[in-house]
Amino acid sequence: MCCMLLDVKISVMFYLTLQSVVIGDKHFASTWSETGRVHIWDLTRPLQAVNDSATMATYTRNSESPPPVFTFSGHQVEGYAMDWCPTTVGKLTFS
Repeated sequence: MCCMLLDVKISVMFYLTLQSVVIGDKHFASTWSETGRVHIWDLTRPLQAVNDSATMATYTRNSESPPPVFTFSGHQVEGYAMDWCPTTVGKLTFS
C-alpha cells in the first residue's frame, strides 16, 4: 500500500487536505469538507490523463469530472485529521 499527503491550495483563503491510497491498480483519495462530508474519489482516470497526452485530450474534450464513489455524511462538522489506516487496506481513520 502506498500513501501520500497532498495539500492543495484551492483559493487564497481555503486549503483542502487530500489523503490518497493505492489499492490494487486503483488510486483513491478522500476529502473531508467543511460541511462534514467525507468523499472518496477514484482518481485513476484523472491520473492517467495527467500521465498520457492522448488520454488527457479525451478527458478534456469530454469534460470528464468523476463523482465521488462514496460519500459519508455522518459527521456534523469539518474535522481536523483523517488518514488511511496503515493496517487495514481501504479503511479511513478520523479525529
